[in-house]
Amino acid sequence: METNNPIAKTLRTTGIRALLAATALTVLGGCADGPLGLQAIDSARYVGKPISVIYQKYRQEPYSVEQTADGKVYLWVEDQRYTYNRPTGSSRYGPTITYHYERAVAGSVSGYYYFTDRNGIIRDVKYRYLR
Repeated sequence: METNNPIAKTLRTTGIRALLAATALTVLGGCADGPLGLQAIDSARYVGKPISVIYQKYRQEPYSVEQTADGKVYLWVEDQRYTYNRPTGSSRYGPTITYHYERAVAGSVSGYYYFTDRNGIIRDVKYRYLR
């Protein structure tokens, strides 16, 4: 039953806008511990400290060290890939029943970049997806 009441129409559009805004805030809030959240946490925790703190954190040598004009860039890589068996059969009307599988790789590889000055003090942290 459609009415041409302008007040009802305004309430409907306002409700839809409020629902869209709440959805957007929920999605953006859920991404807070994604790459930007991790970068902010590491920046707050490690900026101003010596690079030896990061060596103690990872307990291994960095993946790469690059010399820059005003210091160095250290890269530690986190490999979060995993493999699983994916069925290769097909079925029209129900679940796939097969004894044939192929190996598949999923997940991601990410890296933490630590920028230091000439004295080995961390001045910036960046988090990037590599693959």
